[in-house]
Formats: sequence, C-alpha cells, structure tokens
Amino acid sequence: MSLMMIWSLLILVVAGLLFFDLNMAWSFYRNTRSRAVGGWPFIRWWAAENRAKLTLIGCVTVVVSLALLLQKHTFVMPIALVRLAGTKKALWGGGLLLLVTAFVTLDLVMARQYYRNRRGENQAGTNFYRWWLRKNIMKFSVVGVLACTILGGAWGVNRYNNSLQLTSESSGYMASAQQYYKEKKFREATLELRNAIKQNRGDSEAHLWLARSYWQLGSPAEARDAYRESLRIDPKSFSAHLELGRLAFALKDPTTALAEAREAARLAPDQLEPTLLLAQTYSSMGKQEQALAECRAIMGKEFASPELRQQLITLLLRQRVFSEALQAIDAGLKKNPHDQQLKYLQAQALEGVDRSGDAESVLRAIASESPSPEPCLALGDLKMRHKEYIAALKEYEEALKRAPNHERAMNNVASLNAEHGFDMERSAPLAARLYNKHPKDPTVADTLGWTLFRQGKIDTALPLLKQATVGMPGNPLHHYHLGAALIKSGRQDAGKRELAAALRISGTFDGAIQARDLMQKGKL
Repeated sequence: MSLMMIWSLLILVVAGLLFFDLNMAWSFYRNTRSRAVGGWPFIRWWAAENRAKLTLIGCVTVVVSLALLLQKHTFVMPIALVRLAGTKKALWGGGLLLLVTAFVTLDLVMARQYYRNRRGENQAGTNFYRWWLRKNIMKFSVVGVLACTILGGAWGVNRYNNSLQLTSESSGYMASAQQYYKEKKFREATLELRNAIKQNRGDSEAHLWLARSYWQLGSPAEARDAYRESLRIDPKSFSAHLELGRLAFALKDPTTALAEAREAARLAPDQLEPTLLLAQTYSSMGKQEQALAECRAIMGKEFASPELRQQLITLLLRQRVFSEALQAIDAGLKKNPHDQQLKYLQAQALEGVDRSGDAESVLRAIASESPSPEPCLALGDLKMRHKEYIAALKEYEEALKRAPNHERAMNNVASLNAEHGFDMERSAPLAARLYNKHPKDPTVADTLGWTLFRQGKIDTALPLLKQATVGMPGNPLHHYHLGAALIKSGRQDAGKRELAAALRISGTFDGAIQARDLMQKGKL
C-alpha cells in the first residue's frame, strides 16, 4: 500500500465524520429555526458555530498528511512530529486516535446543546448519554469498522514491508556468502550465512549453505546440525538429504547414511547419486552383494558428471568386479576418449583380468601424451606388483626426472634402492631431504632408517625405524625392518618379536621370505 493510498483513506475518514456532523447539525438547525430555511444560511451558521472544530480538524489533517507524505522532508515539521513520522505504527495510532477523540468530543458538545434545547435543562444528565449512544450507534459502527480496517491494513502493510526488507537483506547476505564459497573463503561465507539466517530464520537454503561451509571448515558436527535444521524447515530437500548422507558416510555412520540416501532416492528417483551413496555405504559395511546390486542398478545410465562415473568404477574395482568395471570404462571413453582418469582406471581393470601387457600399453600411451610424473609412477607400481624391481626403479627415476621435487617419486626411488641395495649413494640424500621436510611421517622415517641400516649405521637407524613402527603399526614392512636392525644390534629376542609381528600382519608382503629366513637363522 502506497503513502498516497494511506493519505486518501485518512481524508475519507475525515470526510465521513464531517458528513455525520453536518447531518446532526442540519437536524438541530431545522428544529430550532424553521423548516423553510435554505442550505446556504445553514452552512454559514454551521461554520460560525464550529470555527474551533474546523480549525482543529484542518490542523490535525495537515499535520498527519505531512507526516505521511513528507517523511523524507521532515524539516517542515517540529522535532516531536519528526520522531512520530519515523515510526509508522506510532503515526497511525496517535494521528487517528487524536482525530477520533476530537470528533467525539465536539459531537458530544453539539449533541448536548441540541438535547438540552429540546428536552430541557434538567433532562441533560445520564439520559442524554444513553440517548446519544443510541442515536449514534450506526455512526460508531461505521467509524469503528473503518478505523479497524485502516489500522489493520496499515499493520499488514508494515509487516509485509518488513518481510520484504528482511528478505532483501537476507538475499544480499546469501549472494555474498555464495561468492565467498566459490572463492573458497569458507570462514567469510559462514559469517554471511549467519547474518542471512538472523534476517530470515526460515530460509532452508541458507542453512544448507551454512552446512556446506562448516563441512569445508572441518566442523562436521556443526555441519550436521545445519543440515538437520535445513531439513526441519524443508523436509523434501533432495540436496540436504543427499549431502547429510554423504557427511554421515564420511563420519562412519552407515545407519544415517543409508537412511538419508534412501530418502534422497525416493525424492528424486532419476538421480544416480543416492544409489551410488547406497553402494558405497554397503561396501564400507562389508555387504558386497548389496553394494554390487546398487552398482548394477545404475550401470549403463547417463551420469551427470565424469566424477560420478569414476566413483562407480572405483567401487567396482574395489569389489574386484573387473569385467563390469571395464564395461563402464568403455562407455565413458566412448563419450570422452581423452579422459586420462578413466584410462588410469582402465589400466587397473586390465591388470585385474590378467592383461598386464595391455595395462602397460595404456599407461605408456598416457605417459607419451602427458609430461606429468603420474603415468610413470603408475608404471613403476605395475612393475613392482610383478616384482620387476629394476624396471620399476627405471620408471620411478623417470617420474623424478619429470618432477624433481615430487615426494612420492623421491620416496620410491630411495626406498627401492635401499631395499634391494641398488644404489645406496642415490638413496641416502633423497631420504634425508624427505625426512627434513616431513620428520613425523612414518613412511619417510622408515625409508631413511632402512637406508642408514643398509649403510651400516645401526645406532642412527634404530630410532627412525622405531618411529616408523609406532607411527604405522599395521605395516608389516616396518616391523621387518625394525626386527632386522634389532637382530643386527645383538638384540635377538626383541628382533624376533618384531619379525613375528610382521608375519602375523601379512605372510605375503614384500620381504616376508627374508623375515622367515632371518627368524630361523637368527642373524643377517
């Protein structure tokens, strides 16, 4: 509702009250003068009788009109009116109450005079007020309904305007927060989203984005609470159910992950992400048959992004369903023949079906197309799995040549040289460089410790090998290395305990044969 409409309603109220007053005055005038008197003498008489009333009505009308229409130019009003104009509720309540009070008072004065002239001086007591109320019941009803309508309309307009303002401010905060999120400024995004929620607590989208920001900040508990609040406001939000399920999966809460994934699948049956989440959750629970059934349910369907297809293939490879993984890979490569990530997965699947030669060809094709060290590392890993250590070392050296500071390439070259005694002079500086950068990494500590052991520096090697075993107790190779160093230092019993621990963890790890021989002989 515009200010002009409000002003028009105000004038309508004033006109209505003046009409009622004129009607009563006309009746009084005719009864006291004569029925033949004309309208114009009556108007002159009425204006003369009501100079104070009309002056007051004019002043009040002008003041309220100025307050409504000139809120941006309040210098034309006194300070008290400036304050009044600043609050619409106070303006409406005070202005209209003043008008109604003035009209009622003046009407009572005129009606009392009329009553006394007709009934007599002594009759103008309590009976007058009953007569006056009965005579004006219709007037009061109309005025009351009109006043309530106007006041109710003003209240509704005020609420609506406030709602629009809050929504506008909330939208501004949301836009700013999403921009921060795209720029990976998650802390700033969180602050903006909190402001948006303060302005509009019922905005489920703001709670959803707040959950995403909390997750990116590494606050999963706060993210979970924000997701749940978003779902409380909008229980049918597909994104909130799916993302809460993914969060539960990351937090190793399979029950919640399954429930949210099923609800997301129910809300959007055509979407593949919920089914993929179900498969991942079942796989993490060791329910491979259910996981495979979910994977097969989305095989051959259109994927919204290459990442989803890669997740499905990775899951199939983890379940060792290599032939079906190859089918999914072939379908992906038909759409995008140059997708290197799919080709890496293709090499894994080919190796899984005993086609190592084809896997090597795929990786060499990637290496010829890309200067990245990753295909060389993958080739080296392939050779290591086939115990072709010299060939593996060659590939790792090529990876290091492509990226001289690549840490995995450095560690692989250093550990392979140390493990098999190829080139200790090459291994030692690489291992030392890595350890200086990552002194708390168990794998790096093991590589340097084993290198020093192979160089005969037992006392220096032992603390590093112990650090590696404590930092990664489930690695059998670390226990084997520590056991060998302990035996070499003359601590036979402690060394054999470490060797036994290594063989308990795995009887087929690279070094298991040497560990068994060392336990039997008791010396290197």
